[in-house]
Amino acid sequence: MPGKMDIEMGWPLATSLSGSGRISAGVLPAGRYATVLYTGDYSGLMEANRVLVDWAKEQGVAWDRWDVENGDAFRSRYETYIRDPGNEPDAAKWETEVAMKLADS
Repeated sequence: MPGKMDIEMGWPLATSLSGSGRISAGVLPAGRYATVLYTGDYSGLMEANRVLVDWAKEQGVAWDRWDVENGDAFRSRYETYIRDPGNEPDAAKWETEVAMKLADS
């Protein structure tokens, strides 16, 4: 992916926290999501994203997205690191869920 990206990072918390400056509290938007579970080291995550995008095209599924000056923006598109270096030393066993919010019907 050439060019710049705006991204947000987040961690699940038991309670809401307030932020200041560049840090703010937020939530993932409710709705329907399409997901794919990728197993392996992180070098294959681009391909996992591509599989999800290709599936959506084949199914006629629309994402909750809009055009911006430098490409596109998504209401919610995220990765969850289910099994990662913190709990699994073997990169071949790492599991990452890639999720993208579907457009509301």
